[in-house]
Amino acid sequence: MANRGALWFLKNVYAIRSWIIIIIAFVVPCKLIICQTPESKCLYVICVMGLCYVTEAVPISVTSLFPIFLFPMLGIATAKHVSSKYVNDTSMLFFGGLIVAVAIEETGLHKRIALGVMKLVGVSPNMLLLGLMVPTWFLSMWISNTATSSMMLPIITAVVDQMKIAESGWIFVLNLKFVKNRLLSKSRQINKLS
Repeated sequence: MANRGALWFLKNVYAIRSWIIIIIAFVVPCKLIICQTPESKCLYVICVMGLCYVTEAVPISVTSLFPIFLFPMLGIATAKHVSSKYVNDTSMLFFGGLIVAVAIEETGLHKRIALGVMKLVGVSPNMLLLGLMVPTWFLSMWISNTATSSMMLPIITAVVDQMKIAESGWIFVLNLKFVKNRLLSKSRQINKLS
C-alpha cells in the first residue's frame, strides 16, 4: 500500500515538475535582488533565464523573452530600450529570410528547384555542386548567410532524396549486402561463444 502511495506521489510530482522548476528558478536567486543595484538585478535575471534554459521548464523561445518584462519590472532598463534590442535591422533581415525558407518548403518549390538543378547540370558530383553553389552565392548577395543556408537546406535535401530515388536499386543492393554481412558476423560470434 505504501508503494502505491509513493508511486502516486511521484506521478503527481512529475506532472507538475515544470511548475516546481519555474518556482525554484524565480525563488532561489532572490538573494541577488536584496542588493538593489542594477547589476545584481541583472544577475538575478541571468540566473533565472539560465535555470529555465537548462531545465527547459519553459520553452526556450519564451525564456528568451524574459528580459522584455523582467528588466522594466526590476527597474534595470525601460521596455522601449529592451524591445529595441530584439527588433533591429539585422534580426528582421534574418527573420525575413527564414520566412521565405519556410514558404519555399511549404509550397514544394524546393523539390522543383532540386529537379531543375539536376536537369540543368546533370548528376555529376562536380556539376551538381556548381549548380547548388551558384544560387547560394546569388542569394547570399541580398540575404544573410544564415538565412541563405536555411533556404538552401531543403533544396539540397531534396536533391539528395532525388539522387537516392534514382539510384534506389543500388542502395537496396548495398543495404542487403550490409545486412547479410552483419548477420554473418553475429552468427560467427555466437558460434565462437558456444
